[in-house]
Amino acid sequence: RKAAALALAGEQTGTPTKPPSLTQLRADLAPDEALVDFTVLDSTVAAIIVRRQGIAEIKLHTAPTTLTTWIQALRRPLVATPGGRIDLAHAPFDEAVAESLFHALLSPLEPSLAGVTRLAISPDGALWYVPFAALVTGRTGDSSAFRGRPNYLIERYEIRLLPSASFLAGRKSSADLPPDFRVEALTYQVPGGAAELAAIRTALGADRVVTRDGPAATEHAAMNTTADVLHLAAHGVVDDRDPLASHIELASDGQGDGLLHSSEVASHRIVPRLVVLTACEAVNGKLYAGEGLVSLARAFLVSGAHHVIASQ
Repeated sequence: RKAAALALAGEQTGTPTKPPSLTQLRADLAPDEALVDFTVLDSTVAAIIVRRQGIAEIKLHTAPTTLTTWIQALRRPLVATPGGRIDLAHAPFDEAVAESLFHALLSPLEPSLAGVTRLAISPDGALWYVPFAALVTGRTGDSSAFRGRPNYLIERYEIRLLPSASFLAGRKSSADLPPDFRVEALTYQVPGGAAELAAIRTALGADRVVTRDGPAATEHAAMNTTADVLHLAAHGVVDDRDPLASHIELASDGQGDGLLHSSEVASHRIVPRLVVLTACEAVNGKLYAGEGLVSLARAFLVSGAHHVIASQ
């Protein structure tokens, strides 16, 4: 458990991990890619932009308190639980606030992002709760008569989030899967899980996809797969009091209780380069100053996955 905590904090076996140098970071970036590393202080927010071509530091002009207010306003309806359940199909999304956040956080950086099509963003503090891909960059067909269609940041950039700049080292912007990549997909007691696995088999072909449903979807199967992609469709539980106890609910067997904890993931080395988590709040977790969110998604990155696609 201690080893898992150290790993999630960026250390291995008790020895602090040496942060990559700027030269290393620049070498890991493609010519059309930029690392945006945010820093939130008491009264200031700044962004360091690292590209293969050079480095820029930009101080933002919106106060951290204002940003936090906007973030909470945007996020609150998306995490509300009327009747004890999150209902995203009917949750309002405040496009005006999403546009304000874009102009505060990304618009000032644009002169340094010329030619960039891919962003690797390392948030800080409350910025971890910003849905960067859904920020509104403007509108198409806007006029005095009616509001046009919103344009989103994901339409401008391919976006990935990093727990810290150290997680950029050795990880390409794409999953770098072989052409004949194989998938192992598991689902356990989650609505729509079986249909999700069937859709994967249909899209890729049964010869490339191993599916495990119900009692076959065990912790041992998930953590010992040799597939290139691990896909988990299951319930996720976040424990804010003890982030290492956050877990994904799978089937129990003689080798495990069925609860795949963050501590177990982080202390294990896995084969898959890409992990897909269609589990509740897989990106969320306890927010630690200077460390960011300690989440299930982060645990899989620590365990060796190059990329994690996860739901919030």
